[in-house]
Amino acid sequence: MIEGVVNAVREAIVELTVMGTAGRSKRVAFVVDTGFDGGITLPSSIAGELELPTKGSGVVTLGDGSQTDYDFTEAFVSWNGRPRRVMVDIAETFPLLGMRLMEGHELRVDVVRSGRVTITPFS
Repeated sequence: MIEGVVNAVREAIVELTVMGTAGRSKRVAFVVDTGFDGGITLPSSIAGELELPTKGSGVVTLGDGSQTDYDFTEAFVSWNGRPRRVMVDIAETFPLLGMRLMEGHELRVDVVRSGRVTITPFS
């Protein structure tokens, strides 16, 4: 089970260790984003720290309907105690945790300040 907390502005936050292919790792706080169908996003500063090589680029449509270019790569996250490969979109925003990574899990959020966030695999 992955646990987190609801912050003062009602965002569900979980911390995960992200590991780059060069052996570097970093603990990162992510906002759980049920509107994001990908794996995770990281700003370029963290991707650079982890020495994540760019694998390609694409165009994404944002929530407001605008489109923007982005680069993507891959990394590993510590997920339920095991390393799991994940696609990473490079975006200059707060790191996001998307629905693709949570597939096969139950997400529970107690939406109050300091509320509990849990991501539990289905049995």
